[in-house]
Amino acid sequence: LTDYELGITGITHYSPAISIAREKNEIAYSYYSDNKYSIYKATVADFPEVEIPVDSVDFTAATLPPARHLGVNYADAGRNDRESLTAVRPETYISKPYKPHFKLDYISNVQAGISTNTFGRGMQGSAFAIFSDMAGDQQMYTSLALNGEIYDFGGQVTYINQRNRFSWGGSLSHIPYTSGYSYITPDTLLLNGGDYPVDNLVYEIMHIFEDQLGVFVYYPFSTTRRVEFGASQAFYYYRIDQWNNYFDPLYGSLVGQSRKKLDAPKGFNMRMINAAYVLDNSINGLASPLRGARGRLDISKYFGDYSFYGITADYRKYFNLRPFTLAVRGLYNGRLDIRTKGFALNPLYFGYPWYVHGYDNYRMFNNKPMDEANFLMSQLYGDQMLIGNVELRLPFTGPKRLSLIKTKYIYTELTLFADGATTWSKGQYLSFNYNNINDPDNRVPLFSTGVSARINLMGAIVVEPYYAFPYAGQGFEKGFFGVNFLPGW
Repeated sequence: LTDYELGITGITHYSPAISIAREKNEIAYSYYSDNKYSIYKATVADFPEVEIPVDSVDFTAATLPPARHLGVNYADAGRNDRESLTAVRPETYISKPYKPHFKLDYISNVQAGISTNTFGRGMQGSAFAIFSDMAGDQQMYTSLALNGEIYDFGGQVTYINQRNRFSWGGSLSHIPYTSGYSYITPDTLLLNGGDYPVDNLVYEIMHIFEDQLGVFVYYPFSTTRRVEFGASQAFYYYRIDQWNNYFDPLYGSLVGQSRKKLDAPKGFNMRMINAAYVLDNSINGLASPLRGARGRLDISKYFGDYSFYGITADYRKYFNLRPFTLAVRGLYNGRLDIRTKGFALNPLYFGYPWYVHGYDNYRMFNNKPMDEANFLMSQLYGDQMLIGNVELRLPFTGPKRLSLIKTKYIYTELTLFADGATTWSKGQYLSFNYNNINDPDNRVPLFSTGVSARINLMGAIVVEPYYAFPYAGQGFEKGFFGVNFLPGW
C-alpha cells in the first residue's frame, strides 16, 4: 500500500486501515462514524475511480476528531512540528529470544453457593478460563464445576499447540454423571424402645465417574476444512448412595432420616481411536448459522470392556434467502459389531429436543394405551440412528442489517421446523407399518412439526421455547410445549 494511494488512511503511519485480498479482489477497511470505528468489506469495483491532483491531498480522514476546533489545537500543532517519520531500521532495536509464558485471556462462569433443604446440603460452583502465550501458539482451556457434595466435582484441562500447521494437544478430565430413582416402601423405625411403623421414601442416587486422558492431532487443508486424529483412555467407576426418609403414615410428617453407601458395580475401561474429516464454512447469525455448510465424517474404534465401531456422518446446509434462511440437516450415528464383557451398553436415543422436537414430553406417551405407548417409546432407542431436519428461520429482532425489528438488547429468531428420525438395531427392519405395534422388530420413522423462537440472552445462552405437533403414523398428536437450551444446529 506504499506505492499508490487508495483513498483510505489511518490515524498514524503504523496503524493499518485497509487490507486487500488480491485473489478474491476484496477490500476490508476501517471507517470512523458516529464516534466509533467499524470494519467494512467491499470489492474493488465498489470504489469509484477519481483522479486526484498530485499537489492536493485531503487529510480530513487522518485527522484526530474533532475535525474543526473552536480554539487553538495544541495537540495537532505539536504533532505536525515533529520530524517526518522515517523507515524503521532493524539495527536500532535489540533482539531478544521469544520466551512464551501463559497468561489469562478469558474467564467466565465464576460462581459459588451453598444449598440446604430437608434432604441434605450441597455446594455449587463453577469457573471456566482460557490461557495462552503472547503469540497464541499455545492455548490451555480449564474448567471446574461442583454440584452437590465434594465427590461431585468435575474438571477438565485441555492443551493445544498451534505453532505449526500440524496442531496437536491433549486433555485430562474427571466428569461425574448422576442419576437416580425413588420409591416408597413400608418400614419400621426404632422409637422409644419399640418398632414404629413408617413409610420409607427411598432415594437411590447412582454416581458414574469418568476419568479420561486423550491426545489429538489435526491438520487444516484450509480455513474451512481439516482432518482430525485422536486417541483416549477412559476408566468408569460407580458410587451408590441410599437416602431413607421416614414419614409418619398417619400424619405424613418426617420423623427420621438415614443414609448409607451401597455396594456398587465393578468399573470398566474403554479405549478409543478415531479419524474425522471436518467442513465448516458457515456464517453465524443471531442464534444459528445464516449461510454456508457444516459437515463431519467420523469413524471410531472402541476397545476394552466395550468393543464396537462408531460412525457419525453429519451434514448441514444453510441457504440464505434474505430475510429467511432455509436450513437442512442429515445425521447418521451408528454403533456396529458391538461386543461387551458383561456390561450393558446404553442404546442411542433421539428423543431430545435438539434432535426431534416434542418426543421428550411424558404426556406424549401417558395419553396412549399401554401397548401403543410402549411401542412408541421403544422406537426412540437403537444401535443406529438416522435423523433429518428442515427449518425456515427468520431473524426477528436484532441488528438492522439482519433483523426485521432493530434492537441492541434482545436478539430473537423465529423458526418453522419439520423433524423426522428412526432407530434400529441388528435383526430389526425399517417400514412404514404403524399398525403393527406388537412386533418389536418393526421400526418406523417418527415425525414432528411446529414453531419455535430462539432467544439469545446477551451471548451467554440461547433459549428455544417451542410448540411441537408429533406425528406417529396415526395423525398429528395434540401440541406439546417445551424448551431447548442450545443454539440452532
